[in-house]
Amino acid sequence: RFEGFPLVMLEAMLHGIPIVASRVDGMEEILPEHWLFQEGDGNQMNTCINNLLNNDQLEYIKRNREIIITRLNLDSYKQSFKKSVMQLVETST
Repeated sequence: RFEGFPLVMLEAMLHGIPIVASRVDGMEEILPEHWLFQEGDGNQMNTCINNLLNNDQLEYIKRNREIIITRLNLDSYKQSFKKSVMQLVETST
């Protein structure tokens, strides 16, 4: 409910598994609109699952995998972290 950007979502994206998730924080920023449902709305969740199962999701699966490979990987994290630390150092001196 309050996880924000769960590791399991990243793992699923890397392995080409479609994701149905509640519309919260990090998931809403990354996942396609039709994979999201309002938190606590079981009917909307069922609709998302049915749409996912009954429609081709290959385009979205490929897009998610590409996001992991190009943007959400260890090297990108290292660069972002280093940039943040350097900015902090520059502003404190």
